[in-house]
Amino acid sequence: MFRSTFLGLSRAIAQPATPLTVRAAFQSRFYSAAAAASQPTTAATTTTPSQQQQPTTQPTTPIQTQTSVAPTESTKPVAKPYLVGRAWTQRLPVYHLAKRGGNKKLTQIKKVQGDGQALRRDLAQFLGLEVKEVRVKVPTGHLEVDGHRREEIVKFLDGLGF
Repeated sequence: MFRSTFLGLSRAIAQPATPLTVRAAFQSRFYSAAAAASQPTTAATTTTPSQQQQPTTQPTTPIQTQTSVAPTESTKPVAKPYLVGRAWTQRLPVYHLAKRGGNKKLTQIKKVQGDGQALRRDLAQFLGLEVKEVRVKVPTGHLEVDGHRREEIVKFLDGLGF
């Protein structure tokens, strides 16, 4: 997509990054680097003039990324009646808010799907709060928690596998 400037020249307008373009760019860089690392390297040997100079190939050992472990009953995430999606940056959508001139501090959880009341109960139990301190905003599907508790909520959601 091009837009003409005031000089009559044209320049490209940067397209917003989508999760698919970000993933594709990452995969192309990752796999090209992995392919380069897996190819054998050639090292020249030092020889005297009477010897022939022949390159020797030494295969490099492949880098082990992660060992796959079969999930057992203890490592499988428990199925919950709710889901918290991630933002396009692959971070959890948990934000700090300040209302009433900065006097009221809240933490907001966005992208909640499913049973928000069950998430409300589980979150209140994990944080040690009363259930009335965690509210579900029905039209938007957001949860609000009294106080700035982003780190604790992210720890809770990561523990559930979201």
